[in-house]
Amino acid sequence: MTKEDARIQIVAQWPRWAKANNVKQGTGRDALLFFNFIQDKRPDLLALRGSGDKWQLVHGWLLNGRLVSD
Repeated sequence: MTKEDARIQIVAQWPRWAKANNVKQGTGRDALLFFNFIQDKRPDLLALRGSGDKWQLVHGWLLNGRLVSD
């Protein structure tokens, strides 16, 4: 999977996860909980070669999409 494909799919997962967890405006803590959810339930989305720290990558995508704040 390419980084862009992963980004699209992970960012698309956020609204469903946020709704299920009653998150209106996500925080860094919410981002970490979401990342743990992805690791546990959708590890296929993190199967990226040479992408470095996957937490930092996903957190950056959520920040850039203004889905979470610091």
